[in-house]
Amino acid sequence: MKTSDSGDSDACAVTVNAFIHDNQLPNPVGAALCSVVPSATRAMGDAIKKNFGIEPVVVSSGIKTGLTFSITNPDGLGADRIANAVAAHALYGGNVLVIDFGTATTFCVITEQGEYKGGMIMPGPGMSVEALAEKTAKLPMVNLTQPKAVLGDDTADHIMSGVIFGQAGAVDRIKTEIEREIQAKLEVIATGGYAELIIPFIRVDHINPHLTLEGLRVLYELNSEI
Repeated sequence: MKTSDSGDSDACAVTVNAFIHDNQLPNPVGAALCSVVPSATRAMGDAIKKNFGIEPVVVSSGIKTGLTFSITNPDGLGADRIANAVAAHALYGGNVLVIDFGTATTFCVITEQGEYKGGMIMPGPGMSVEALAEKTAKLPMVNLTQPKAVLGDDTADHIMSGVIFGQAGAVDRIKTEIEREIQAKLEVIATGGYAELIIPFIRVDHINPHLTLEGLRVLYELNSEI
């Protein structure tokens, strides 16, 4: 779906119907919805209700999560981060640090008792590359791949090496500082579209590319009749 269509319930309905048809799936009997774009949340929710007569579970801190939130404004926490935190606690337990390498790289800390302690946000690898291309006169836009070496041979290599190793270094330092602050060791769970680029250079305990979807499943089960 194009971003320009994300607030259009008719466009959302077409997308959902096409996905179900193309994958030869039965019509859904329940739904959980996770979005950080309010107009898209409303449009997709309306499309699901219109097409299937289903009231979707819309992820927020106000629904049943199995977590407690010790942050100042849990209502401002992104739905994707809530889903990640729920999945991490349900699947792995313990004191965990979820790192989601997406448009932004986000960090979420959840204790063994299910307390959401807080987190951090920094620009993701893709955003960093885009910023360099947009905000400088001569640096090119590059497609991120694994660096061939720490020291690059040309400008594109320099950018890739700087972004990937810079991201990995930041992750390691952030984890160290969080553990120092909360005085507890953390298991690291990595997810997100850019995770495969970064995880060769950091220590992780679990790699789960479907963590957000797992969280949606858990949240649906917590908030539906089944």
